[in-house]
Amino acid sequence: MCILCTQIYSFNFGANFYPLRRFVLSFPSMHPKKLTISQRLFMAALAITCVAVGTVLFFYDREAEAAIFQRSFDQLASVRTLKQSRVERYFESLGAMLSVLASHPTTVPTAAREMRLRYDVEDILILSPHGKIVYAQHDSTRIGLQISDTVWNIAQQSLLGSAQNSSTQAPSVAFSDFMKFRGTTAAFGIVAIDSLTSKAESITAHGGAIIVVQISVQALNRIMTERTGLGMTGESYIVGEDSLMRTDSRFLPSPSILRVVVPTEPVRYALASKIALLETKDYRNVEVLSACAPLRIGEVRWAIISELDVEEVTIPINETRKRILVLGLIIILFMAGISWYGARAISEPILRLQESLSAMAQGNLPEEPLPIGRADEIGAMTMELNAMAASLRQATLFARDIGAGKFDAECTPRSENDMLVLALNDMKRELQRLLASEQSRALQRTFGLVEGEERERIRLARDVHDGIGQTLTALRFNLARVADEEMRSELFDLLDDAIAEVRSIAYNLMPGVLLDFGLEAALEQLCAKMSDASHVRIQREIVTLPARMDAAREIALYRIAQEALTNALRYAEADVMRLKLCLYVENTALRLEIHDNGKGFDNAASVHGNGLSNMRERAALFGGNVQVVSALGSGTHVVAEMPLV
Repeated sequence: MCILCTQIYSFNFGANFYPLRRFVLSFPSMHPKKLTISQRLFMAALAITCVAVGTVLFFYDREAEAAIFQRSFDQLASVRTLKQSRVERYFESLGAMLSVLASHPTTVPTAAREMRLRYDVEDILILSPHGKIVYAQHDSTRIGLQISDTVWNIAQQSLLGSAQNSSTQAPSVAFSDFMKFRGTTAAFGIVAIDSLTSKAESITAHGGAIIVVQISVQALNRIMTERTGLGMTGESYIVGEDSLMRTDSRFLPSPSILRVVVPTEPVRYALASKIALLETKDYRNVEVLSACAPLRIGEVRWAIISELDVEEVTIPINETRKRILVLGLIIILFMAGISWYGARAISEPILRLQESLSAMAQGNLPEEPLPIGRADEIGAMTMELNAMAASLRQATLFARDIGAGKFDAECTPRSENDMLVLALNDMKRELQRLLASEQSRALQRTFGLVEGEERERIRLARDVHDGIGQTLTALRFNLARVADEEMRSELFDLLDDAIAEVRSIAYNLMPGVLLDFGLEAALEQLCAKMSDASHVRIQREIVTLPARMDAAREIALYRIAQEALTNALRYAEADVMRLKLCLYVENTALRLEIHDNGKGFDNAASVHGNGLSNMRERAALFGGNVQVVSALGSGTHVVAEMPLV
């Protein structure tokens, strides 16, 4: 892979491959832990491509090599078969000619020229029954000489075969292997003369019995050295049982017959009567493809071999391999580009997911959901991430609402394992419990304060009434003793005012009618007094309660009505007010409504003072509430609700 990256770097891709080159150069190192996902995907796809292309090209190369080798073997086998057939036909034809000459020896002189031209026969000899040359067609100096022992032995076998044949059979022809004879190399064809007619007196006068033809090495060389179908390095040759060549080699400058030893595997196969196609080394120690077969000419056993250098055979294989390598490189480069774009197409949405997750890990929730745009696993991951972000956003808003005291907010868990939402809901319930506990304690403290305040009011009212009031009354009786009428009158007026003020203070501290006659009478008296004092008409609609409430509730409702009426008289500039006390919720709760037609105020913009807070606290002590609705020019409507028990 490193070599491939180096080749990619050094290869001139052109402008279109610049992004791929930059992508490859961006690899920080080849350590897997330091690679990005796009680099991992690119390398994985490229590795798979290289393995796949390499495997396909390897098997294609093997198949192509096998096919070319098989074609070469078939070609060599055809050449070998053709040459073997020609050699066999040569000897068959020569044997037939010798048979004719044996039957008609008188035709030897006339047939000599044809045999020399057609069969490369160097000389025609006729031997006596004792092996002496009695006739020589081309070299008369041989007449009277004894033929070589090897040829004579073969001649004797021919005579024996001729004697065993009947008169109807053709004369028996024998051939010898190539041998050294009178300074040359030759083979011999031998046939016994069948009969000598009267026309052959010149031959029979010398006692001729056997015809021997001397065959030149060129007879077989001409057949074996023909290079048709053997290319530039191919050759065919014949080897004898002694592993010596019987035809010349095209690669050796000097004559090879009976000189060059061929101890090769094809020779051993052929001499063992086996036909074979082999890849081996020849007598030159060169790798060759060889087609070998046995060749039998009478009693002579040869091996005929056709060979072609492997180097020549592999020339088209090497050219094919070059084309395969170029094609493989093109495919790899093409797949590298596709892998790069594919890796980017896969990694970019994953990187966007990573960025979103990193932002979420830092507490920054995305404002908008990520675009999905695909239906594969990455699209599903994006969808789940959007759902998680929405859930976190909902949980965040839920937490804010809880923190703001909006305990009516709801957040539904996505599953039974949604730990965040479940924890927030648990926190909400715990905060509600703590808030309820705190509110309960606060109400108890407020109730204690209010109760203490009211008890103090009652005590002060009693003390003012019973103490200062009685003292002022006694003082009034004593003023009657003053002699000066005018002074007495002034003192009476001042004293009456003081008594009235004391009574007013005592009433405001705690109206006795509230304690003695209940809430309805106290409200009636409150409205009458305020109406008389302010000259503002106060309409009343007060229901008669079925039974008196506990004193604390009556005092709380009374103080709420007192505060609301006081505020209306002080700020509303109203000329008519209305107070209504009624039962509701099946007579289990009490509603107090106070309405004026004054100037009103902006309920949303106004900052309420202690008066409204006191009214709400008094109502809350008994599970009630106070609502104030107002608008500029539309007056003010105060509603207080409280359960009876």
